[in-house]
Amino acid sequence: HTSLPVIVQSDSAEALSSLASKGLEHSAYGHLVHEIKELMCNREFYSQKIHHSQNRVADRLANYSRTECTTAVWLTS
Repeated sequence: HTSLPVIVQSDSAEALSSLASKGLEHSAYGHLVHEIKELMCNREFYSQKIHHSQNRVADRLANYSRTECTTAVWLTS
């Protein structure tokens, strides 16, 4: 494990707000927000709101995953 801070960049102000809030998340994705918060509980958290055009790679990967029926795995040495 590491003690380095978690830096999350997103073009979604709502997602960043959900991660930064201390309260419970009651949206359809509340269980995911809760799990992410548990994983970050012992680390500093910084959020950065970026413009949608700066998030192009993540957007394309998300769209690709919705249309492809394959699983891709990146392996590092």
